[in-house]
Amino acid sequence: MAGARGDAPRQWLHRKGRGNGPGLVRCLAASSRQLDVPSNRIDQLISGKRAMTADTALRLEQWLCVEAAFWMNPQNSYELGLATEK
Repeated sequence: MAGARGDAPRQWLHRKGRGNGPGLVRCLAASSRQLDVPSNRIDQLISGKRAMTADTALRLEQWLCVEAAFWMNPQNSYELGLATEK
């Protein structure tokens, strides 16, 4: 499970959806169409149930003009932390 992966990007995406409720649902549907990804991918990223992938980071960079590294750095840090613990 993703858990604490990428809190900053996750919180940023959540704010873009303006919290829970109909606004978030509309934002998720619109963003998934713009990104050409299934709507549950964005929902799972926000809820911390899915890891950020390079593909999704590049799509977000293209759509939001926020560097892919912003989206990938927390994921990479999380995975390095897990590997260090082993």
